[in-house]
Amino acid sequence: MELSIRNAGKADVPLITSNWLNSYRHAPAVETVPNTLYFRHQHKVLEDILPSAIVLVACDSTDPNHVAGWLCAEFMERVLVIHYVYVKGALRKEGIGKLLFKTIRELQETTYGEKPDPFFFFTHRVNVSKRGMAALGGIYNPYLLASRGIPAPRIP
Repeated sequence: MELSIRNAGKADVPLITSNWLNSYRHAPAVETVPNTLYFRHQHKVLEDILPSAIVLVACDSTDPNHVAGWLCAEFMERVLVIHYVYVKGALRKEGIGKLLFKTIRELQETTYGEKPDPFFFFTHRVNVSKRGMAALGGIYNPYLLASRGIPAPRIP
């Protein structure tokens, strides 16, 4: 499949939300959180992040509705912060995540008119991100979510 990268639209939000909630569900940081708490509070995190984030979608170049993966990020004081990267299971190890990463780095350089710092932050760690994000220069920093004003979970 030949891929194109496009910006996410409103029609992509349900798929992105579902992918994110279900794939992050068993991440080390949240694996022991009861489902009722996890889905309620993680959904609130997404509701806060998605409206202002840059979300890039990798899709079939002949069918933009056939999504292979996506990346959600933002720039905080010119520094890249990747919130989440998702690639469909059957398409992993095909370079889709790296293509999305390369594209967001190019956007960062174009936006600020200078080559970006080699490091970046990521806020959601899953098993593959320990080696993937770190290998690309990423620093895990979940505390950046708190600076966005996302409240800590409370006992219902």
